[in-house]
Amino acid sequence: MNKLSFVRYLFLSVIILSVGCAGLGRENRLLSHRMETLGWSQGKMERAKSSLDGKLQGTGVIAEIRHGKIVVILPSSTYFNSGQTTLKKKARGNLTTVCNAIKTVFPHETIRVVGHTDNEPIRKTRGLYASNWELSAKRAASVLHFLVDQCNLDPRKLHIAGFGEYQPIASNNTKKGKKQNRRVELVILAAR
Repeated sequence: MNKLSFVRYLFLSVIILSVGCAGLGRENRLLSHRMETLGWSQGKMERAKSSLDGKLQGTGVIAEIRHGKIVVILPSSTYFNSGQTTLKKKARGNLTTVCNAIKTVFPHETIRVVGHTDNEPIRKTRGLYASNWELSAKRAASVLHFLVDQCNLDPRKLHIAGFGEYQPIASNNTKKGKKQNRRVELVILAAR
């Protein structure tokens, strides 16, 4: 490579790097702007999550910020028996604590209740649920009904979704990963 070719290569590399970095900065600004137009500033979101974390201690429930939203993760192993959609009796106390925390920290927000499963086919209750989609949606519905019937959350601010096995948060190649993927999430959406 001659000196002129090397200078051209170096110059083009600098331009490509600066455009790439500017693109990342632009994406971060867009995400930040999107959160703020939805009623969330990054600081407000972090304060709300911190407050929620304090109220959820000891419940086995995890709160995290994901894609500009606060997500409360209810592990299925704590709330449901394998292949079942009825809440465990001992889980009801935890869910009441979760509900009270949400009512305190997010009194006006809409909540999407989302069911997820691992990729194992249904065995025990195959006659009741044709696939993991139905199982995940029914678990989400069970949590939603508890939130409305037992905790008096406004049903106009709740809706459900079932994603089955199609939005894993861990690998389905290990028992630990499968356990993490079996969950119901409460996705807190900013009030409008």
